[in-house]
Amino acid sequence: MTSNLKIKILVIVVVILVCIYGIIGLPTSKEQLVANWQKNIHLGLDLKGGSQLVLQVQIQDAFKAEADTVIQRLKDQLAGKRIAYVEMSRNEPPTIQSADTIQIDVKGVPATSAGDFRALVNDNFSGIWNLTPVNQTDYRLTMKTSEAIKLRQDTLTQSMNTIEKKINALGLALASATSPLTSVTGRLGFTSSTEGPSVMLLTGAKSFLTSNGSLTDKLGMAMVEFAIRMV
Repeated sequence: MTSNLKIKILVIVVVILVCIYGIIGLPTSKEQLVANWQKNIHLGLDLKGGSQLVLQVQIQDAFKAEADTVIQRLKDQLAGKRIAYVEMSRNEPPTIQSADTIQIDVKGVPATSAGDFRALVNDNFSGIWNLTPVNQTDYRLTMKTSEAIKLRQDTLTQSMNTIEKKINALGLALASATSPLTSVTGRLGFTSSTEGPSVMLLTGAKSFLTSNGSLTDKLGMAMVEFAIRMV
């Protein structure tokens, strides 16, 4: 056996011994050996078993709810000022990506009331909405870009906080709660991963989160889609 080979074998043995020492130390009993092993060896969900709960906030529902609130306020204020109109409605953004295309259409405002109508809208809604005339009697309100971004962020943040509280109330360990791509637009909603010993617990979490209006406050009107998968 050459000198180089002896050195290699010696190095390998030393590395193995150091690794073993790092894991179990110098136990004086079987119980201590087991305790050291459990303390220093951390299994991932793929080895120890577990589940992951994935959620996506349907942000467009929050935009629709905000528009509905504005429509009701505008109707009340127009009635108070005796400004007539024929129809007031909003569109239906179908996806998360199109949420900020929300718009409110007001049709049939008499030309003689146009000035009063514009003044009322500008005084009460210009901070969030842009008013654009479509023709002599019809108008369109669209949400400002900065306000749309803010509504996205607020909806995601509040939904994440609500879900985290609900998950913690069930006694499940929250592994992570992240909101990818939310720094500018938050277009993809968020994903929340929850460690748990059983998919039944996560099914219960899903039911609990969507019951009793858990996410139906001002900014939490967005519905939540769930997917449960074993890891």
